[in-house]
Amino acid sequence: MIPAKKNLFIIAACVLVDLSSKHFASQAIENPGLAFGIQAPGFFSLGLTAVLLAAFLVLYKKYFYRKNSVDWGFSLIVGGAVSNIIDRIPDLKVTDFIGMGLNSMNLA
Repeated sequence: MIPAKKNLFIIAACVLVDLSSKHFASQAIENPGLAFGIQAPGFFSLGLTAVLLAAFLVLYKKYFYRKNSVDWGFSLIVGGAVSNIIDRIPDLKVTDFIGMGLNSMNLA
């Protein structure tokens, strides 16, 4: 498989698995903030995620493009970021469902 197509397939699979897993969660927690329970307004979280994703893509293209050892990790990170952006667009919240003490998270 061509590397770019492989990356897109992994990203799409990650997005699909993350978004669909939220529908099967026994307990959903709406998270308007950032990672690890850091509180922030929803629009700020959405914008920050988009900016960090863009910066990550630029760094990947400049330093790691076509290095097979990095492709899987890159694709999973981008898939998680894209999934969280898609999840955050309607109501500026991400649905978390994996409880970890005081914090919660999702597959992404």
